[in-house]
Amino acid sequence: MTGEVVVALVGLVGVLLTAVITAIATAAKVRQDLEADYDLALRNERLAAYRELWRRLEPLAKYFRAEEVTYRRLERLGIVLRSWYFHTGGIYLTERSRDAYFHLQDGLRDSVEKRGEDLDRKLDPLLFEDLRERGSTLRTSLVEDVRTRRESALAGEGGAY
Repeated sequence: MTGEVVVALVGLVGVLLTAVITAIATAAKVRQDLEADYDLALRNERLAAYRELWRRLEPLAKYFRAEEVTYRRLERLGIVLRSWYFHTGGIYLTERSRDAYFHLQDGLRDSVEKRGEDLDRKLDPLLFEDLRERGSTLRTSLVEDVRTRRESALAGEGGAY
């Protein structure tokens, strides 16, 4: 082989190597961009679904409840939550939030099953507190899923953007 042929082959190998590296880097960037788009879309959908679930948990509020919590109210809440799960947001629950959701639903179901005949009877305070805590655990999990209680990464030391 002559020196010119060797130089040409080395140049060709360099061009091919550059093309392969560029293709790999481009594919990785495209994949990274698609994952970022998917994560953003999932977060937005999850946030909308969680916002609705949050509102539905209002009967289990700790302070200034709008209405007295009765067994009938618990039964309605369980039905509303089931509807939310199948029609709106169950698909968006993380494993941790799904476990907290079912823990709350189990508590609601067990309470309603033990209610007796009087559906309009007010809940025992200890039973209400147990259910309220289950609802609080679910809400905490939802907040952690969407990271709404974290300070913005854009905030500086003084909290300004």
